[in-house]
Amino acid sequence: MAFTAVVGAFAAAVALVPQASAASLCMDIPAGSGQGDQVQIWGCMEMGHANQKWEMEFEGHGAYQISSDNLCLHVRGDASDESLVDLVHCDTLADYSDQWYFLEGQIQSVKDSSKCLDASDPMSAGNWLKVWSCNQQSQQTWGYDSDQKTIYLSDSRRLSEVQSNESYVAV
Repeated sequence: MAFTAVVGAFAAAVALVPQASAASLCMDIPAGSGQGDQVQIWGCMEMGHANQKWEMEFEGHGAYQISSDNLCLHVRGDASDESLVDLVHCDTLADYSDQWYFLEGQIQSVKDSSKCLDASDPMSAGNWLKVWSCNQQSQQTWGYDSDQKTIYLSDSRRLSEVQSNESYVAV
C-alpha cells in the first residue's frame, strides 16, 4: 500500500512539472543588453531568470508581439535568410518587424511568414537567433511555458553528467 501511494504521488508530481522542464536551451537576453542588441539561446535557468522571461501579447490576426521588459523581439533588416534577431523598444515600431506567428511549434516572422526563428545547427548555448526559411528542423521548433514565461527549444533536452556505457542519459 505504501509503495502505491509513493508511486501515485510521484506520478502526480511529474504531471505538474512545467513544460520547459525538459528543455535545456531557452531564448535569452545576454546580461547588460538593451535596445539594438542581439538575442541568443542559452541554458535554461531554474525558475526562469529575468533575461529568459518573455511576454506574448496577442496583436490580432494570429500575430503576437514577443517582449521582455518593454524590449521586443525584432527582425533586423529585410527578413532574408540569416537576418539577425535583436531587441527594440516596443513602442518605437510602426511596421510588423516585431510581430510573430506561433504556429505548430514554429515562430514565424509576420514580415515574411516563410521565415522562422532559428537557433542555428548545431544548437548550442551562445548561438545568436536569426530567421531562416522554415524547414521544421529542431533548431526551429519552439515551446512557450506560460507559467515560467520561458520560450525554449522543444528538442533540447537536459543531459545528466552521468555517463553510462559511454553515452549520456537524458533525464
